[in-house]
Amino acid sequence: MARPARNRHQRRRDQRLDRRRNGPLSQTLHALWGSAFALSSLPQAARADTPVDRYTAEYSFSSYTEDEIDSSKVFVGETERYEIEMHQFTVRAPLTSSSDLSIELVHETMSGASPWYTIPDIPGPGSEPLQFMTGATIEDTRDDVLVQYNRYSDTGRLGFAAGYSSENDYSAINLGINGDTSFNEGNTTLSLGLDVSLDEIEPTDAELFSTRPTSEEKKTYTLMLGLSQLLNRASLIQSNVTYKFSDGYLSDPYKAVWHQDGGVIVAENRPDSRHQLAWTTSVRGHVRELDGTLQGEYRLHLDTWGVTSHTVALAWHQQLGRRLAIIPSFRYYSQSEADFYRPYFDLGESVSKERSSDYRLSAYGSMLFGVKAQYRFRTPWTGKHDFMLTAAWDNYFSSEDLSFDDDARESPGLVDYDVVTIGLTFLW
Repeated sequence: MARPARNRHQRRRDQRLDRRRNGPLSQTLHALWGSAFALSSLPQAARADTPVDRYTAEYSFSSYTEDEIDSSKVFVGETERYEIEMHQFTVRAPLTSSSDLSIELVHETMSGASPWYTIPDIPGPGSEPLQFMTGATIEDTRDDVLVQYNRYSDTGRLGFAAGYSSENDYSAINLGINGDTSFNEGNTTLSLGLDVSLDEIEPTDAELFSTRPTSEEKKTYTLMLGLSQLLNRASLIQSNVTYKFSDGYLSDPYKAVWHQDGGVIVAENRPDSRHQLAWTTSVRGHVRELDGTLQGEYRLHLDTWGVTSHTVALAWHQQLGRRLAIIPSFRYYSQSEADFYRPYFDLGESVSKERSSDYRLSAYGSMLFGVKAQYRFRTPWTGKHDFMLTAAWDNYFSSEDLSFDDDARESPGLVDYDVVTIGLTFLW
């Protein structure tokens, strides 16, 4: 039975890198209250020499639910897709006047059906793709730990990070070093980071499918260079350039490609190396009259697989009194298809060496609408200790019609999903 794709590992790694790159931004009290966009946090955000000064414990629960795939687009298999429940617990603590430590633990449970490969609705040219789904619900769990230590000086920060993630068939070790230095009276911060990931996969049921290896490995190296500039007391600009190199087994062992000649499936086979370059720039500006802050972000991604993507994101942080904040957000994404992507091979067509029918490598676009609410409070029995309650909802949908690529081919496996998150932060 086909298993789900390993895309969540890459997503998790990217989230880790974001936290490491933005270490100083997430360590102030204002950032913990979710007001990193606010005026009062901007001067602090541009500095790199400030350790956390309070103990912090955070717990959040997220429920991720994919919409059922349209039955008219499915050839065979379950139409119910993936559901993931995630528990995340983080502790941050000052060790000395010039150092701090954070530990993050994550536990996920996953179940549902996943796209396997696509087939034509009719033989021959002019056919349209139908999705072949896994035939039964898949169950899996993931456990993840991430530890980061930061050492501060008068003008900079040096951080070390280590993480480990495991599933039934997958494990990954992550090591990272990152640092920041401030100059121009603390208004400018230069950041540099290096992350290394060593991954190993041992596909389940490999003995039942000739298209799956028994064990494979890959390595990923990520280098980031960033610059933050405080423009004035009401605005901040940040720009990062990230280079990523992956080497080894980069295919998904649970994906396959259909060949009309003989009606057989062949293993997906992606190139064994990938170079990726991404440039991200964000601007934050506070509007005093509205007691709100606007953030805009643009990201350009290029790689040697032929995928070019654009991301535009907007968020508005609205403060309502001293305790409540509402943060609506929007994100648009578009990508071109990989050079080796194709839904299937037609009659009389030779199977290429490099191939994939994975919808994540097709040309498509997506939109995400989100809203987050944060409420800060104290209780009579905790005195000076602070709490923050967070609730968030994100709605995501994707389509080949949303892509910048006018020649985008239909990919029936494209996903729509909702994420609901609730969390509690405690500072003492």
